[in-house]
Amino acid sequence: MNKKLAAVAFVLIFFSTVFAQEKSFSISLLPEKKLYPYYGADMRAHRIAFSKLFKNNEVIGGLGGLFHVANISYGNYEGQFSVATTLYTQLKVPYRQTQVINHDFFVDLLFDIELNPASVVRLGMGHTSQHLSDDAFEVLGFTKSVDYVRDYYRLGYVYRTDLIKGFVYTDLNYIYNFKINEKILQPWMIQLGTEALNTPISEHLTAYVGVDIKMLQILNFASSQTYQLGIKYRNEHSDRTMRFALNYQAGKDERGQFYLQNSNWLTVGMYFEF
Repeated sequence: MNKKLAAVAFVLIFFSTVFAQEKSFSISLLPEKKLYPYYGADMRAHRIAFSKLFKNNEVIGGLGGLFHVANISYGNYEGQFSVATTLYTQLKVPYRQTQVINHDFFVDLLFDIELNPASVVRLGMGHTSQHLSDDAFEVLGFTKSVDYVRDYYRLGYVYRTDLIKGFVYTDLNYIYNFKINEKILQPWMIQLGTEALNTPISEHLTAYVGVDIKMLQILNFASSQTYQLGIKYRNEHSDRTMRFALNYQAGKDERGQFYLQNSNWLTVGMYFEF
């Protein structure tokens, strides 16, 4: 908690110093446009999500979103404060019964700063705790769960470029409180990815490809990978987006309860980003 208070105090002191200078300053609430793009191929992005595994009767659902609270303009710079929260769960759907395997909670406080039209920086802090459900024990026969928690600071960077008709990104997480049954002292997670080859196919529809790779120090930086081929519909007035995508997921399972397992899944899904 002291680290969180120190981080908040630093931000307040920084902005109070900056705003004391004589430059134009304004705040607008509930902005429609986002400064920082979604990581479309990130299977743990903050959004409403539904995807179906091809190889069995399991589905993956996400309920949440990223909510823009305020834009802050100062001189030639613009920042955006957002709050994000999502619950992800994976379900088995046998005949006449749905069995919930896990439920993973994610919460983030984010501040994005547009340096120029091509570059955006993201500062943030967040929390995730990931659990087995009652059905996993009572119906599916699991006997033991993992106490899995991550509290982290994050630094993200997006660079937009016409060379690939999209953008590349990197996200560095420092996990200051990491617990897998006991305290973990390997705090780094690296995320890399891209959304590229954006090709209009109608007035509102765009085809694209995406890649997302996450690497955890606790796993000797072994990766969780997603390769995505999709079509997106965007509301030009608000940046709200709906995606339909085919995904190939490989490498380490992103669910905390199964972090030592490997996944090799082909999924198809719909994703709603607000």
